[in-house]
Amino acid sequence: MTKIGAYLAAIFTGLMMMGPAVGLAANEPPALSEEEMIVAQNPGAGFIRPTTPYEARVSSVTGDSQTTGNRRLLGAGYQIYLDLTNPQETAPGDHFTVYRRTKKIYHPVRGDYLGDLTSVVGVVKVLRITGSKATVMIERSFGAMYPGDGASRRIESAPAPAPVSHALPDGTGVIVELPLGQTLIGQGHIVYVDWGRSDGLRIGDRLQVFRDHADIPTQIIGELQIIAVEERTATARITKSTAPLVRGDRFAALQRQPGAEAPSPQDRKEALFQEMTPASAAASKTAEAAQEAHAAPSSRDIERELAELARQLEFDPGSAPVTAASMPKLERIKALLKEVPDRRVVVKGHTDSQSIGPSLKQLFNSNQELSRARAAEVAGYVSKENGISPQNVSVVGLSATKPVASNGSEAGRKKNRRIEIVLLPAEPAPAPKAAAPAPSNVPPPAPEPMPAETAPPAR
Repeated sequence: MTKIGAYLAAIFTGLMMMGPAVGLAANEPPALSEEEMIVAQNPGAGFIRPTTPYEARVSSVTGDSQTTGNRRLLGAGYQIYLDLTNPQETAPGDHFTVYRRTKKIYHPVRGDYLGDLTSVVGVVKVLRITGSKATVMIERSFGAMYPGDGASRRIESAPAPAPVSHALPDGTGVIVELPLGQTLIGQGHIVYVDWGRSDGLRIGDRLQVFRDHADIPTQIIGELQIIAVEERTATARITKSTAPLVRGDRFAALQRQPGAEAPSPQDRKEALFQEMTPASAAASKTAEAAQEAHAAPSSRDIERELAELARQLEFDPGSAPVTAASMPKLERIKALLKEVPDRRVVVKGHTDSQSIGPSLKQLFNSNQELSRARAAEVAGYVSKENGISPQNVSVVGLSATKPVASNGSEAGRKKNRRIEIVLLPAEPAPAPKAAAPAPSNVPPPAPEPMPAETAPPAR
């Protein structure tokens, strides 16, 4: 009886130590936050976030023989430990949301870093704190928790504001990532896109996915609905699909802009095709060959110098005029262009991949507008005050579609905020018009009379 009594006493002591956990299990878990609701309603959903400030990590010690033993797949009802960064700021009863970063995401077209693909794996409640460790109970789990998963104190979401009419960008975006481990992505699945809060995107917005090929017209292959929004990216659910979606597929806003008529499907197809169809390589080579054929050796030297000077022009982030330090180079560009007054000039503007911030939206609604504004600033400068003829200058805005450096650093983004200047052959002179033939019903003119013969001079 002594051994049995000691055994029962040990069990009783263990139950007393676990008393808060047993009591907690009967409590009603707190309501889900907005981002937790997104994950709960859309299995596999996550977020692309550059940073998530973690205040704790799931400890490599998962428990003892009375709770979880040596288990590594932990779900609702288990006790685990968190290694706290600031234990003095944590108290029993606090809730933590547990996250998992799965991979770094880079833009499939521009190559710049967008953030880490992060998922919400559960919610835990602090039972007690011992030193830098917190004993927590898993109240909700959306997936198995692993040692090393990050955790942040749970913040209740503010009520979402009432929806109002808003405009989305006129251009196109790109699907940048698919759910991990999934390849055939269709209706009901989740994808991640490169439009976000800074582009005016909101939860509930709808997007149309299309795909263009070299030998067939643009095809509309699906629709998306936004379910979560970050600053530069968003999470979307596929609501319609006629083909599996892949990383790199493009999309445009489906709903019409305020005050605008909804375009027909054919109009949208043709517009998207015109926007996204690049010039063929053969056409580019033909244009370059024509340019070289019409350029004298001196003008080809000018082109090289123009290209070098244009690369040295600098722009501040979100600004169209060149910096003050670049003005001498712009003056030299103007002088060089005056040496080839018969050539046509194309000024191409570029931006980095950073989205237009809210404070600049009134000036430039998109990077497309900003890149064109930069080109227009340079074109305006070189054609004023006895510069080249404005009729010979055209501008093009290319946004961030043709980077020359990585957008992952400020040094790279500075290089991508640039101008290109291209010289084209002069417009050919119009051919002279041929003389109109005489009408067939008009008789030919009478022959002119022969001059009278004169008598030879007397001898």
